[in-house]
Amino acid sequence: RFSSQVLARWAKEVQNGRALRLIADNVAYADLTALKKVLREFRGFVEFVGQDKFQGKTATITVRTKLTPDQFRERLSEAKVGKKKVEIGMVSGAVTAITLK
Repeated sequence: RFSSQVLARWAKEVQNGRALRLIADNVAYADLTALKKVLREFRGFVEFVGQDKFQGKTATITVRTKLTPDQFRERLSEAKVGKKKVEIGMVSGAVTAITLK
């Protein structure tokens, strides 16, 4: 029974994508908008989940994607937001923290 539940969940993630949380530190609201535009262009992007959080200079975005977390982070690390490069500072399960430099 447990193995069938795990397989069903995995199949659902493969078909519908998995939710990954992205925390961007030291960003302006304009950077958040530009970052979301870059994420929409990722192959495997499905949708943004829930509402973004933006407080101070920290933004939290939840993205549903068909990419694995490692594939998502690899694309993220190669991306440019405006003229800024994405620098990954922390990875923990489905959570990735970045700064733009």
